Amino acid sequence: MRIKKWAVMALFCGIFLTGCSKQTASKEASNSSNKSSQSSKSSVKKTSKASSSSAKAVKLYAAKLTLQESGSLITLYCADRFGGEWSNLLQAGKNGSLTITLHKTSDYEFKLPGSGYAYEAAASGQTGKTYYTLSGSTFYFYQGVKVAGSGSFLGQATKQEMADYIVKKGQLAEFKQLAKKVEIVDKSGQTQRLSDGRSGYFTISAEMRGTWYSASNYDGEITYSKYVFGQSTIFI
Repeated sequence: MRIKKWAVMALFCGIFLTGCSKQTASKEASNSSNKSSQSSKSSVKKTSKASSSSAKAVKLYAAKLTLQESGSLITLYCADRFGGEWSNLLQAGKNGSLTITLHKTSDYEFKLPGSGYAYEAAASGQTGKTYYTLSGSTFYFYQGVKVAGSGSFLGQATKQEMADYIVKKGQLAEFKQLAKKVEIVDKSGQTQRLSDGRSGYFTISAEMRGTWYSASNYDGEITYSKYVFGQSTIFI
């Protein structure tokens, strides 16, 4: 009888220990799974933060833009914000090329004429109905403009505001492509300015006269510009 009792007790202890072993293994597996899941979530968060940081790093510096790039920027911005004739102009630019023609502001009757030039934006070889003017760092936009007319005032923005806008909209690639298709023509009869917002007669030193080239690097893509300096003129 005693031998049987000891045998039963030994069997019971064996079953109990086996059960404990399985529970311990199950807990360890569960803990390992939880750690793996937490590690995976942490990795996803880090990747997401890195991606977000990379997106925030994209910047288009308006002060460094050429006149061609400014024409591209304004066309994209106005097409998205105002539509209408500006959208038609953007489509024409994508299919062909654009011309930004400089006119005397005094020849028009704009609500906000700005100073210096009236900029006519048009598909190359055509007469444009979309214009913009400039005062300081602020641009004013119009459509439906007729020769020596006024047109409809649409709105205003600084160049940096427009640059930030197209970066946010993910239009940087479009901006680069369109800038390559923009030509600048001066029909104002005035001395061309060194940059937007500056006007007046100036004399260029002899050392600076001649043909110069510049390169703009945006997101790894290089755009080249040619400048011809005369005694008191600059052709771009």
